[in-house]
Amino acid sequence: MRKSLENYIHNLWHWLKMTPRQYAECCGTGDPEPYMFPEWEKMLDEVCSLIKRGGLFPADMDCLLTMMALDDETEDVLDCLTAQGDELLISVLTHAGLRSIFPQARWQCAELLGRRSIPDGMALLRQYANDRDAYVTKRARNAMKAITGNKNISAGVNGKNTPAHLDRYHQAAVPEGRILLAANRLMEFNFDRLMYLSNLLSDLPAKV
Repeated sequence: MRKSLENYIHNLWHWLKMTPRQYAECCGTGDPEPYMFPEWEKMLDEVCSLIKRGGLFPADMDCLLTMMALDDETEDVLDCLTAQGDELLISVLTHAGLRSIFPQARWQCAELLGRRSIPDGMALLRQYANDRDAYVTKRARNAMKAITGNKNISAGVNGKNTPAHLDRYHQAAVPEGRILLAANRLMEFNFDRLMYLSNLLSDLPAKV
């Protein structure tokens, strides 16, 4: 399925008579717009199928970020990610988005972090708030304000808040990430269970 989407994207660049770099630098195409591409609806269907299926790989992230950039007007891909993307997919995608050449994709990653709560979400937003593109910075700051209830979000912005515990496996295939995420959740579960047992034992009458 990814190969099919890659082919669609390749054909779309040819149809637009633009390279990805040109699209990123021009912040769009003008006329024609990507949604005018004859196969556009099929491309959106492919993307939503990928999102719903999960278990994606780094090459899938490239396709998703490209589609987010191409779809920055209607935001259908962003809406699908918000509604259908699992936590790991959102995390991997928004980490990868930091390195995207498309500001159109980066601001949507910031918006996605404002819509969906994930571990290190605020740390990621701080990085997006330091983006070289002013609009990405604005959207990231808006997302941070929405999360914090419009409190002062200057602390940490312009600093080096690199997310640590997910960074290593976000570079690798997603299945490895799923194992680490599951292990992390298991540790959290066991900690909560131990605390429950500890409180239960403390309530028992002491034996003489």
